[in-house]
Amino acid sequence: MAGRGAEEASADLRAALERALTDRYTVERSIGVGGMATVYLAQDIRHRRAVAIKLLHAEYTGSLGAGRFMREIEIAARLSHPHILPLLDSGTFSLPDGRAVPYYVMPFVAGETLEARLERDQTLPLDEAIRIVAQVSGALDYAHRSGIIHRDVKPANILIHEGHALVADFGVAHALNYGGAERITKAGISLGTPQYMSPEQITGDQKVDARTDIYALGCVFFEMVSGAPPFMSESVRTVLSRRLAEPPPSLIGAGVSVPEAVDAATQRALATMPADRFDSAGEFSAALAGIEASPRRPGARRWIAIGATAILAASVTMLALRQPAVRRPSITSLAIQPLTDLSQDTTTLYLSQGIHEAVADLLRRVPQLTVTAPSLVADILRHEPTLDLQALARRLDVGAVLTWQLRRSGASLHLHTELVDAGNGAMLWSATYERNALDALPVQHEIARTIADSLRLRLSGADREGLSRQATADPIAYDYFMRGRRHWILSIPPGATGAREHADSVLYYAEQALARDSLFAGAHALLADFYVVASARNWITPFGEYNDRAIREAQRAIALDSTQADAWIQVGVQAMYLHDDTLAARAGLERAVRLGPLLAVAFHYHGIYLGEFEGRLDSAVAQLRRAVALEPTTLYYNTLGDLYMRARKYDSAEIALRTAIEIDPMASGPRARLIRTLERLGRFSEAIEVRRGGPNWLETRAFETALKKGGPTAYQRVLADGLQRRIDSLIQVASDPQHAETEHLPPSLETRIAALYAERREWSKAMDWVLRDYQRRPKRIVLYVRNPDFEGLRSDPRFVELLREKGLGLRQ
Repeated sequence: MAGRGAEEASADLRAALERALTDRYTVERSIGVGGMATVYLAQDIRHRRAVAIKLLHAEYTGSLGAGRFMREIEIAARLSHPHILPLLDSGTFSLPDGRAVPYYVMPFVAGETLEARLERDQTLPLDEAIRIVAQVSGALDYAHRSGIIHRDVKPANILIHEGHALVADFGVAHALNYGGAERITKAGISLGTPQYMSPEQITGDQKVDARTDIYALGCVFFEMVSGAPPFMSESVRTVLSRRLAEPPPSLIGAGVSVPEAVDAATQRALATMPADRFDSAGEFSAALAGIEASPRRPGARRWIAIGATAILAASVTMLALRQPAVRRPSITSLAIQPLTDLSQDTTTLYLSQGIHEAVADLLRRVPQLTVTAPSLVADILRHEPTLDLQALARRLDVGAVLTWQLRRSGASLHLHTELVDAGNGAMLWSATYERNALDALPVQHEIARTIADSLRLRLSGADREGLSRQATADPIAYDYFMRGRRHWILSIPPGATGAREHADSVLYYAEQALARDSLFAGAHALLADFYVVASARNWITPFGEYNDRAIREAQRAIALDSTQADAWIQVGVQAMYLHDDTLAARAGLERAVRLGPLLAVAFHYHGIYLGEFEGRLDSAVAQLRRAVALEPTTLYYNTLGDLYMRARKYDSAEIALRTAIEIDPMASGPRARLIRTLERLGRFSEAIEVRRGGPNWLETRAFETALKKGGPTAYQRVLADGLQRRIDSLIQVASDPQHAETEHLPPSLETRIAALYAERREWSKAMDWVLRDYQRRPKRIVLYVRNPDFEGLRSDPRFVELLREKGLGLRQ
């Protein structure tokens, strides 16, 4: 009976949840029930993604009020970090008896908890345990700097997904903490899990700080390498009392084979008194990895701290500034290897990537120096990781290669760089920098200036000023900017996992950077990037308002620094897609290409402009070939394939589109274009094979049957029928008078319908829809003139007359 009662209660809970959230989530099944909460797997209807909905039991908010609970959840939801499981949504709903049930929504992670992993394997290899601690430490340090203490770090709250650790339940711990320990204790709620609770939590100390989380993380590490948490006992009372009365346990004393330094670091993390523990989780992680701050060398220059920022000593060894006995030709081309991060912590990727990109950007300002795009170097090494420096240099046809290694320990940054002559392998220059991690900006400029000097490049006063001009004087603002840039890169690919969450992080970091330095042009450009993508993908509405905000931010960036290539791209793209202003589009995109010779995206959009608006397909292809050379991505290969198709170079289009599919087999655009390419070449059997690998593989059978029974003619008939079904579907959408209000970016529905009629060679009907499109955006008529797929319109008198009125002659 009791079991049936629990089952009925669970059914009532789910039914109430489904009723409350039916317009936003489709609840699929329960995936976990604990003493504190119930978790359901659901589908986010709007964003088409799997999520986990966690229902916190009512007693956990009764003492502080649902309203207060939700306010604190919202505060914690602002946490944005690669190793923190984000809160996507939250709210409350009512049960039939009137009780309010709070819930919050997280991404569904298709991995497992560290708890489940330990239940299966008992222990983890030491290096893996240290890596997990490093990732969790990055999350905790970030939260601690934001003023949030987790208070319940344990294996059940650490998710492992594709080798990466994600810390969950920050919001709940933060909210309960803000409720006040006394009130919560009276409600019978334990803030923490006994096996991982710090001594100060056990005694109810009101001054719990970051060191409580460090203690819990020490317990988690102890369990990962020994198989059980410290002071383990069947009695919870015994566990808690031993934790207060006994000294920190030793891993070696427990029979675990670990280095003495690891044992010492673990004992320090588990110290009874908070003052005896590490000051930050990052320090604990560094100690486990055996990383210590490098000692200052005699004669090293001292950097004076600005404000509260402590800048460590720097020692630079100049190996190439001595003039060689035999003068060799000056090196004028350079490749930069991806920066090797010895910290093995994904939370520092933004730093290593940011330094890499910034140094490349500074060096490309030197007129005499050609710098190979970092993305091209990375792509070659990704496919041939054992390639030595001289072979790499020959492949790229450069005279020198810059290599470097970064190690971060807590707030310290250790950066070692070497410049190697590609001809003979000789080291031209070497430098070691030891700084505060927030002082990456001056290091970048110093590296760029030193490289220019070591290559004996003659720099004008303007050149040197360009290498010295800093984006901002505020190191924290620049750190925010680099973090935002990292999230921007992760948010760009359409359909990328967590793209919206990454975009939200872009907004957060850009705004934080501007809050510290409102004249930071790069941060304004980054904010423009966010508003363009977020509004185009309907993540923020209304479209017009936020798109206008994007262009204002881009113009602000240009006003502050006219060399901002990213901002010029936005100006050109907005003019091309939204305002049909060809002169502004051309000016903006040409400026972007000049200012950003390493920016693939600049060549991408410039190529689109040349092909669509000017019909210069050979020039457009050349720009896209430059883009894929800089960044060989699915997006750029797809556009290159599309341009080849317009130019009727189907063999080249096939190569480009197959490459795009190899990079991302799930991308639908390249697959659809490849199918059309093969069909235009009459290779119908191969087109069927490509169809089999796509999302609409069920439709393949009709094409197979038609080709087998009736040959190409029957195949074409099935194809024509499919085109008509797509036309009918789009016409139904277009019949809604409000569709124009929600359609912002080309191609419009009218254009798409006209293109489908063009494929069916029904030119009169195609022209009907061209005229409807012309009524909405008359300037885009030029696209029908430049696109060879619409050549059949030239036989329609309406088209000829329209072009005569617009002064657009037809090319013969």
